[in-house]
Parts: sequence; C-alpha cells; structure tokens
Amino acid sequence: IEGTVCIYLREPHIMASAPRRIVSYSRSEKVAEKLKQKISNGEYYEAHQTYKMLYQRYCAQTRDTEGIRLLFEGATLLLENRQLESGADLALLLISHLKAHQTSISDELFGMVTKLFECLRQPNSADVGSHHIPVADSREEFLRAALKWTNIIDSQSYPYGHPQLHKMAAQAYAKEKDFIRARQHFLYVEMPEEFGVLLMAVATSEGYPGEADLFIAQAVLQLLVLKQRTYALDLYNIYTHAHPAFRDKEGPPYRDAPLLNFLWLLLLCAEKGHSEVFNCLLQYYAPAIQRDPSFQQYLAKIGEYFFGITPSQSNSGGLFGLLGGANGLLSELFEPQSSGIPISLPNQCAVVEDLD
Repeated sequence: IEGTVCIYLREPHIMASAPRRIVSYSRSEKVAEKLKQKISNGEYYEAHQTYKMLYQRYCAQTRDTEGIRLLFEGATLLLENRQLESGADLALLLISHLKAHQTSISDELFGMVTKLFECLRQPNSADVGSHHIPVADSREEFLRAALKWTNIIDSQSYPYGHPQLHKMAAQAYAKEKDFIRARQHFLYVEMPEEFGVLLMAVATSEGYPGEADLFIAQAVLQLLVLKQRTYALDLYNIYTHAHPAFRDKEGPPYRDAPLLNFLWLLLLCAEKGHSEVFNCLLQYYAPAIQRDPSFQQYLAKIGEYFFGITPSQSNSGGLFGLLGGANGLLSELFEPQSSGIPISLPNQCAVVEDLD
C-alpha cells in the first residue's frame, strides 16, 4: 500500500484526487500531534487558538465530523491540564456546532458529552495549586447547552432534554455528593430506586427531625407537575418503605403522618381525575400542606393537569375550597378490594378523618 501511495504522489495524472486526500489527512495528523505537544509544553493559549482556527477551516470545507472530533480532543486535553476557561470554550463551541447544524443524536456524541462533563468537574481547592482557578458555572452551562441540543433535535420526545443526559448528570452529581443538582436531574429520568436513596441521604443528613415527609412530598408534587404519576407513586413507595422514620410503620395510610397520607390519596386520586375528591383532600389536609409554601403552587398546577381545574376556578373558591359531591366518589376511588381498607362515608371527607 505504501508503494502505491508513492506512485500516486509521483504520478499526479493517475487518480489525481487521491494524493490530496492522503496529504491532507497526513497534515491533519501532524497538526494534531503538534497541538498535543504545545499543551504538553504548557503553551495553552497558542493551542487553544490553533484548535479554533483549524475548526473554522474544517467547517469551511464541510468536514463537520473532523471538526467535532478536533474540538472534543482539544477541549479534553485542555481540561485535563486544568485549563478550564479554554477547555470550556471549546466544549461549548462543540455543542454550539451541534445545535446550529442540528446534528443527529448518536452514541459517539453522547460519549463526548459525558467525557467533557466529567472533565469540567470543579476540582477541590487543594487540587488546584498554582493552576488556573475554574469558573463554577461552566459545567452547568455546558450541560444546559447539551440538553438544549437534544431538545432541538426532537422537542416532542425530549421536552426537557434527553433522559440519558439527565441520568448521566444525576448519577455524577450524586456520586460527588452534590445532592441539590442530582435531585434536579433525577426528576427528568425515571429512576425511582436511585432517586429514593438520594432523598433518604439528604433527609437524614440535612433535614431536621420530623421533616422526613417534606422531602418526599416536594419530589412527589414536582413529579406530578411533570405529569409523571407512575414515577411519583414508585418513588413514594420506595422512600416510605425504606426510610427509617416510616419503614417499621404500617401503611399507607399511616398513623400520625397526615402529609404522607395526603400524598398517597392524591396519587390515587390523580389516576381517576375527580376534581371533587381533589378539593376535599385539599381542604382536609390544609394544615399539612401549608407546612411548605411551595406546595400550593405545585397543587395549583396538579389541579389543572389532572383534574381540569383552571386557575380562575381555583381562585374563585380558594385553592382549599371544598366542592360538594365528594360522597360516593371517594367510595368509587378507594374501593376496599383495591386498597384493602374498609371505606365508610357518613359525610364528606369522613374517609380522610379515619386515616389520621
């Protein structure tokens, strides 16, 4: 093969296009090696600018795949050498290219995004030494841009970005003990077991005594706002059966746990869509719901999505206003054969009084 290449180079009238491709590829490899050498020598600025210049050249030649791989290589090398600003710049340029050209989602690109996300992790202050101190928001900016790219490709399937990217971020943040960011991404990927473990870790390490129910309540309500009822129900069951505060108690329904009982009944109620039952629950469990001001906002959305209660309707009677006609609907919703709990309704909302 080497002999054949030499013949082509010496005889340009034979397969004239072949030598140009071979020479161009050879030059690209040489340039890549020179760039690696620059980074090894600490010439970060020169390497950064050269990567961008070569990328623009590839774009002009419609060599998109080579341009993407070049940016990935440059960003990775710079980030591994703790040049966060330069590396993040190339990483964001890569995502900008994917969005602008509406590049199709692929395993190779997801692999690149995962690697760059790992490299963008902010090091501990003890690890930074004399190197450049990283910008805290670069990693989140990169992740948001990547999620937006997948949304652009298929907004109907991925309204909040591709679940695989949320899974990657959730697991990475959980491993790094960044529970707040991990929790945010667990909402968008159906992983009830891992999400439950995370919530228990947060509740036991950061919550006050008596607040264990608030952690699951917020997650369940947020999932219902996202119309993820089944995910919310699975998470509720995993959390309540495993958390030390509830796992030895019989339930649901639970004695002396009105917020947990409200969540359980709400999850069942959402499947049926009875607005009268929903309002009955809101009225009876108002003291428990009002423990967190954010719950009312979530419940207003839940009322709209699952029960057809528009904001004007809820405002006219108050969110916790009781609509008549709950008698009978509760019996239909909570049948003894499905829940295992005998139901009697001498008056409205009597069922929830018996639970607590």
